Amino acid sequence: MRSRFALACLIVLAVGIAGASAETFTYRGVQIEHELGDKEYPKAIARIVAFAAKQARTLGYDMPDEFLVHITLDASRPLRLSTTGDYQIHLELQRKAQLLKPARSGVNNVYGFCHEVGHCCQYRIIKQRDWMTMGAAEGWAHYYGSRMVDLLFAKEGEKLWPDPHDYSKRGLAQRVTKWKRSKSEVDRGAYLWHQLVEIVGEKRVADMFRAIEKAEIDAFNARKEVGAVLAEHKQGKKLVRWWKTAGEHFVEKLEKSTFETETLSPKRLARKPKTLAIDSGETKSGGSWPGGSGAAVRFRVKGKQNYLTEVHVFGQRYGSRTEDEFFIWLLDAEFKPFRRIAVPYAEFEYGKPHWETFEIKPTLVPKVFHVCVVYNAESRKGVYRFHDGEPSGDSFTGVPGESSRPYEKGDWLIRVVVDRKKK
Repeated sequence: MRSRFALACLIVLAVGIAGASAETFTYRGVQIEHELGDKEYPKAIARIVAFAAKQARTLGYDMPDEFLVHITLDASRPLRLSTTGDYQIHLELQRKAQLLKPARSGVNNVYGFCHEVGHCCQYRIIKQRDWMTMGAAEGWAHYYGSRMVDLLFAKEGEKLWPDPHDYSKRGLAQRVTKWKRSKSEVDRGAYLWHQLVEIVGEKRVADMFRAIEKAEIDAFNARKEVGAVLAEHKQGKKLVRWWKTAGEHFVEKLEKSTFETETLSPKRLARKPKTLAIDSGETKSGGSWPGGSGAAVRFRVKGKQNYLTEVHVFGQRYGSRTEDEFFIWLLDAEFKPFRRIAVPYAEFEYGKPHWETFEIKPTLVPKVFHVCVVYNAESRKGVYRFHDGEPSGDSFTGVPGESSRPYEKGDWLIRVVVDRKKK
């Protein structure tokens, strides 16, 4: 699943700069930290982000009091524009010339910053979005960015950007027809979101996002549950018809495991717990930022009637958002999920890197199973994860709904405790 794309929602814009001393420029609640050596581009970027955020507030979205935009120059890194989904936007340039108009640089920077604010509109409201496809997330930002470009051009014209050009070509009016015919997942998503806005109106979408978040959508049953939320709207009949197509495009096809699990009262356990660990116990990393990716470990048990009772994770929590949750997924040998456990961030204590224990209602597991921890990390919340230096072949990166990839730097510091059922 791609909320993972959440947080790591990237726009790879095109295709090398020596670093310069950092400077700061502030304009109407937008702070630009940059290495550009001038103020013209930072000023233009701040005006774009401030405008798109102001429009978002008018439309009812939850915008931060201040946006922070980081702009770096590094010829060794790929060109990338991304957001953490809350209040930070990052532009990584290889060379300053990539700020020139698209005809000279191949980069649509005006649209790009509007696009990232669009991500924040959605992600700051819908926090549980592991059911969303890339078409749902990137498609929304594509729609919003294009809509903002139209409004921005009408107000500021070509001279907004230091290298003047007609950036309205990236606008909504120029793109809806193309989206309708396109086979691109993102274009198709943008077209579907455009249809939704036509049904409910621009000022009603934010409330719809809130209703979806309030419903605590189950990733295993997302299509049905989102449909039920839409049916409650005063335009319910039209929205249900819209969702028949949009749901197919916006909801991850999460194939659930055929393993029939069950939960058990702790009183029915044999009280002979056994800890399973594949790691060496020694950390060989300084802690890595997880983004939207999951850290998974494969375990094996002998016999039948083995129940998982605890998950132990070595990590270091950061950020202040204790009301949010992360997820512990239980998956079978083929990486298909059979249970998802939501864990409040508040249960992972602050401090130095340490082992944290999460008690699980005793859950029946197969002989081979995976435990995958997905933090849905952002700049204001997350857990740095650690590994040892001896890969066993039983550690992976990935998220349920997508294929896992072997992790070759070592084994994740994730352990579990299992117990047998009383005879």
